[in-house]
Amino acid sequence: MASYTYRLFLDQLGSRPLLVITSFLDIGGVVLVIFLPKTFMSVLIGTLFFINGYVQIAFSASMQHYFISITSHAHQLAHGIITRAVGGLVGGMALVIGGWALERVKLVSVVTIDPLLHFRWFYAGLLLLLIVRTVIFFKLPRLKSQGIRDALSALFSPWDWRAIHAVKRAITLQSEDEESKALQALMHTETRIYNADLERYLNSPSIFIRQRAMDALQRAQPNKTLISILERDLQVNQFTTAHQAAYWLGHWKVAEAVPLLCKAVDSEDFLLSGAAIHALVELDGRGTLPLIEKKFVKSENPYVLIEGARAISLWGDPIHYNMLLQKYLLDIAPQAKDELSLSVARLLGIYDAFYFDLGMLHREPSQLIREWQERFASRDEEGLIVAIRSGELRRALLQGSLERQQGRFQRWFCDDTFEFFGKLPDRVHPEVAFLMAFLLLTADGFHIQFNPMP
Repeated sequence: MASYTYRLFLDQLGSRPLLVITSFLDIGGVVLVIFLPKTFMSVLIGTLFFINGYVQIAFSASMQHYFISITSHAHQLAHGIITRAVGGLVGGMALVIGGWALERVKLVSVVTIDPLLHFRWFYAGLLLLLIVRTVIFFKLPRLKSQGIRDALSALFSPWDWRAIHAVKRAITLQSEDEESKALQALMHTETRIYNADLERYLNSPSIFIRQRAMDALQRAQPNKTLISILERDLQVNQFTTAHQAAYWLGHWKVAEAVPLLCKAVDSEDFLLSGAAIHALVELDGRGTLPLIEKKFVKSENPYVLIEGARAISLWGDPIHYNMLLQKYLLDIAPQAKDELSLSVARLLGIYDAFYFDLGMLHREPSQLIREWQERFASRDEEGLIVAIRSGELRRALLQGSLERQQGRFQRWFCDDTFEFFGKLPDRVHPEVAFLMAFLLLTADGFHIQFNPMP
């Protein structure tokens, strides 16, 4: 069992964590000896022999793996002969010294009280040596090994056993179908020990394998190799997986990728362009705002507009209000206009309140109308709320409400909004109507006359 387990996990986990875990098992076996009862118990003796056998085989496999990792191929044979010879001599000396020490302990022990007392004292001393050895194992160089916690999690997780079997099978068969199965298995694990496998899959010639590998990066730990692969993917895999690479570079806060992401903003691949903008926001690249503004102004793609509007709303100021409004004039999906509305609300400092009301509009519209009637009735002389409920809000109602309340609002808001109203059809699109009604009725926001400016 030990041979099978360690053969399966050594390459994946590395030898250092397995040496530490095996050392703890060895300590457990010694503690069991110390506390053995005076009467014979076959279950305990069987457990003790199992642990001892497991530890011996596991130590042999782990130490051999570690030895190979730290020794160059040219010197492995010579070093192996020397270490085996020295190990045999030291082991023989340990047996002689251990036997002599056990006899000394037996002579000074009161055997009549406990016939196993000398064994208990002897193994107590051995326990101290094993603790010292375990501390030394903790100090060993990692040599690309995984952490102790991840190793323990993998050893006791059926999902990791399944994943490692799938990975090894994929390596053996070298087929797209097996690699896909391996990645699917990786997605169900909780440990982050599969970087080397993901590096291989991210370089697959198949878009489908690369896509699955990108999804599986949530199980990875960022390192230079993975980041380098993602940066290359960003440059050469437009229209396939480059947008996923952009996402992970932003999610991992890879500041060195900013120049590449800036180039990707102007890509004809709209998924890549939008993802690059999103990544720059994640990296807080405020210096790229002019580049994003330029892309936003000339684009009509809903996804690019959504990501661009989000960036502008986070980094912009009131001068960008008019820029955002102009995109409502495009023939884009209602969901995209809702996203634009959220960005306008964020720019004006009323995101949370608008987000709550917009969510209620989608889930409980009748409840929202009742709340608006209680909240905004004193400011709604034109009947905007009734028009919202009927779905027949006319442009004239919005214009009339703004004209009557001009004193409440900042001058830039009035000018830009009047200009925008002039471009709207007589029957205002429901998403636009809801946003403008909210802005005209609310008492909060940077567009209100006496509200502090951002």
